[in-house]
Amino acid sequence: MNDMLDERLQGLAAAHAPVALDGLEARVLGAITERRTATRMAGYAAAAALGVGIASAALPPRAAVAAPPAPLLGHSPLAPSALLLE
Repeated sequence: MNDMLDERLQGLAAAHAPVALDGLEARVLGAITERRTATRMAGYAAAAALGVGIASAALPPRAAVAAPPAPLLGHSPLAPSALLLE
């Protein structure tokens, strides 16, 4: 059994590698580098978003001012009832 395994391993060692495997290592390492760069950029974006959130929470809030209710209660010239009368 070991003899058959040894023969097959020797046959694999003697065989030439396919052309498609040329540059495989460079392609894999390039993909890893791209992924690391993308992950690093996502980390920078997350840190910036966190900084903006903390900064906006630290600012004092302004008082909210409601709009005057006149368009809702008064007689507006653009009210549907006023437009239908014209």
